[in-house]
Amino acid sequence: MNLEVIARLAPIILLLIGASFLFYHKKVNPISLGIIGLLILECIAYIEGENNKWINYFSGPLYFVVIHTLYKTISYHFLNKKLYHKILILILITLVIGLLIIHQKHNNFVFHYVAIVELIILIYPIIYFLKLMQQRINFNIKHFTLNSIILLFFSLDIILYVMIKFLLDYDLNSFILISYFRYILIQLFYISLIYFGWKLDKK
Repeated sequence: MNLEVIARLAPIILLLIGASFLFYHKKVNPISLGIIGLLILECIAYIEGENNKWINYFSGPLYFVVIHTLYKTISYHFLNKKLYHKILILILITLVIGLLIIHQKHNNFVFHYVAIVELIILIYPIIYFLKLMQQRINFNIKHFTLNSIILLFFSLDIILYVMIKFLLDYDLNSFILISYFRYILIQLFYISLIYFGWKLDKK
């Protein structure tokens, strides 16, 4: 079994273990259902190989649903309904435009679509840290950790995605190394989702 196969199987195994753990502990919540959704997408991506533009399309909205649920459950107190509705409308507009263009087989747009969805998700941790610096909310280690993980993951993922897109045509070795690093980053993100999914409703 080569390194590429291991890298593609790792998120499937991790999500399968995480989902089993959550359901064993009766943690049936939107996070655990989101993890199941990510597991299904990872399985399809593994089967489809490189022909996975639709995986990129659906993973972005699923990330958004999971992240929003985390904020709503754990640290939603600093977000108001008006802001949420604006973010939701922005996501829906992006999804509709993305669906139309991807359906017309403009494959290059997939890259821009992924980056846009992840930039929208970054609104959540950015607002949190701004309000924290302005001392409009109290420091909480759980909220701080959650926001740090989300900010770090999606910021790095956007940067890595840009580098992968650029290096694909110029430097294959660097492309492979960065792709593997991105796989590791995704595993760490999935672990954090499983952890916070377990922490939901935990007394």
